[in-house]
Amino acid sequence: MEKPGISSAVITAAGLIALSLAESGYMAEIIRAGLMSVPVGQTDAAMSMGLTRGQALRRIVLPQSIRVIIPPTGNQFIGMLKASSLVSVIGGSDLLTRVQLIYGQNFKILPLLIVAVLWYLVLVTVASIGQHFLEKRFNASQVRPQQTRKTAQRLQSEQTTVAANGGTA
Repeated sequence: MEKPGISSAVITAAGLIALSLAESGYMAEIIRAGLMSVPVGQTDAAMSMGLTRGQALRRIVLPQSIRVIIPPTGNQFIGMLKASSLVSVIGGSDLLTRVQLIYGQNFKILPLLIVAVLWYLVLVTVASIGQHFLEKRFNASQVRPQQTRKTAQRLQSEQTTVAANGGTA
């Protein structure tokens, strides 16, 4: 499957560079949208408190925008993982190419393609689970309203108990 005069490593690198360039425009738009999702007033407020533009970006804007950036970034990563099989079309080495080399020797096409599908399924599932945990980790602040409500209810019940006891704890 190797082209004369061109090594498989060079072809694979060319395929990965092509996939990276194809995805870079989407990633730039994802990051731009994430940064634009934070209101300008947040940056203005941070700068009015004496933070530099870099500090405001790092401490105020990025923590808020990361929640918007993570889901589409994970989706792009999974899409690029699936698209990596296109490297085999130009003669690069990937999972599909290896399967083709093996079934070229033993002629067990369907079982080997099923194995390749299962490997892609495992890779995509692991990436999806990782994305889920990242989203959960960075959306932890969204849970706070429930915790605040529970804390308010607990404080209210304590105040009711104090009032029922005649103002003593």
